[in-house]
Amino acid sequence: MTSNTPTASLAALAQNARYLLERAGLGDLAALAARRGSALYLCGGTVRDLLLDRPAGDPPDVDLAVDGRVWALGRDLASLLGGRFVPLDEEHDTARVVCPRVQIDLVGLRAPTIEGDLLARDFTINALAAPVDNLEGFLDPTGGLNDLDQKIIRHIADENLSEDPLRLMRAFRFMAQLGFEIHPRTKAAIASRAELVAGPAAERTLSELYLILEAPGAAEAVVAMDQTGLLARLFPELEAGRDMDQNPGHHLSVRDHLIETCCQAARLLADPAGRFGPLAEEVRRYAGPRRRHVLLAALLHDLGKPDTKQVEARDEGPWATFYKHESVGEKAWSEIARRLRVSRADAAVIGRLVKLHMRPWHLAGLNREAALSTRAVNRMVLAVGDDLVGLFIVALADARAARGPARPPRLEAEILDLCASALRRQAEIIRPALASPLLDGRQVMELMDLPPGPRVGQLLAALQEAQLQGLIVEADQARQWLRENAPSITGS
Repeated sequence: MTSNTPTASLAALAQNARYLLERAGLGDLAALAARRGSALYLCGGTVRDLLLDRPAGDPPDVDLAVDGRVWALGRDLASLLGGRFVPLDEEHDTARVVCPRVQIDLVGLRAPTIEGDLLARDFTINALAAPVDNLEGFLDPTGGLNDLDQKIIRHIADENLSEDPLRLMRAFRFMAQLGFEIHPRTKAAIASRAELVAGPAAERTLSELYLILEAPGAAEAVVAMDQTGLLARLFPELEAGRDMDQNPGHHLSVRDHLIETCCQAARLLADPAGRFGPLAEEVRRYAGPRRRHVLLAALLHDLGKPDTKQVEARDEGPWATFYKHESVGEKAWSEIARRLRVSRADAAVIGRLVKLHMRPWHLAGLNREAALSTRAVNRMVLAVGDDLVGLFIVALADARAARGPARPPRLEAEILDLCASALRRQAEIIRPALASPLLDGRQVMELMDLPPGPRVGQLLAALQEAQLQGLIVEADQARQWLRENAPSITGS
C-alpha cells in the first residue's frame, strides 16, 4: 500500500488482499470454497490491518468468515496446504488451520447473512469484510472505515459487549496495539459492565492482559482501564491502597503510585537508548521476552504496603513505614497468579521482582554512604539471577514514579550506576564462578565426612561466597579454607 490513510487505501485493498492470499498459498481459495458450496469472506483483523497498512505476521494470520461447513472446509484447507487442522469450538463453529506459510482462523456466520454477522461483532473497526471471490466488494455496515480514519474504537451495540465480556478487555488491547482512542460512549458502556470481566475463563483474560502489556501503548491502556473500573475488577487488591498516603519520598497514594510505576516502566522500555544509555542493549535483550513480567511486577510491587503500614514519630514529623512489605506483596502476588492461572515460570519471575524490588533502593542508599559491600551486591545478583536487568527496570520506574520532596535528588542516576556495576560483576565474576565451582557437593561430603543434607548446602554456599569475594581461586585453596572455616559456618 502507498498510504497509511484507510480511505486512500480502500482502492488498494483488493490488490493487497490478493497478494496476502497468494503469499499464504491461498490463491485458489475462492475455487475451493465454490466446490464446497461455501461463501468465504476476508474479515475482522485481516481487513482492518490491510487497510491500516500494518505488516502481516510471519507467517501471516488470515481471518475468514464462512457461510457453509466450517470444519469440512478447514480440513480441505489443511490438506491443500500440508498443514494441521485444529478444531476450536464446535458449538460456535470455529476452527484453525496451522501451517508454515499461514495461520487461518475460520468461523461460521453468527447470523443468516454476512452483514448480520458483522453487526454482531465487537467494534466497528473489526466489522469489515470482503468476499474472496470479489475482493472489490468491500462490506462496512457499521462505519468502521470512518472510525479507522479517525483512529477511534467504537462498540457496535451494548449487547455485543455483554455477550462476550472478554470484549471489554479487547477494547484496551486494540487501544494499546493501534494507538487509537476509545470512544466516550464505549468507555461508558465498558464501565457499566466492568464486573462482567470476571466471567471469562482466567486463561483467556490473562492472554488479553498479556497482549495489552506487550503492546506499544500499554501505559495509556492501563490508565484507561483504571478510568473505567476494569483494572480494579482484575486486581481488587489494588483498592486497599486507594487514598493511602506514603512517606514524603512519594507524592501519590499507594494505589496511584503502583499505576504510575507501571506506566513509567512502559515508557522506559519504549526508549531504552534515551533512558538507559550504555545499558540500552542489555535492556532490549532482556525486555524482549520479559516485557509483560516487568510491567506486571511494576503494577503490583507495593501490594504489601496496606498490610504493613505503620506511622513513626520522627523529628521531621510523622513518617509512614512499610517494613517487609515486599515479602507480603510476594504472597499477595502468589494468590493473584493462582486466580489468573499464570504459568509457574511467569509467576516465579514476577514474584522474584516483587520480592526483591527494594534491594536496589537499599544498596543505592548504602552506596550513597560509602557503606556498600561486594557481598551485598553478590547476594542481590544471586537472588535475582537472570532477572537482574528486570529488577533495575522496576526500581528505576519506581523511582521515577516517586517524586515527593524527600526523595534523594540523584536517585535515578544512583540506581543506573548501581545497575551498571552489578551487571559487570555478574558477567565478569559471578557467572564464571557459578559455571565453575571449585568444589561440588560430593567433594564437600568426602572432605568433611558428611552425609547428604542441609549442612552440605550451607558449606557450598559459604564456599561460593568466598570464591566470589576472591578469597579462594583454586580447589586446593577451597579445601584448606573449608577445613579452617567450617566450624564457624552456619545457615545464616
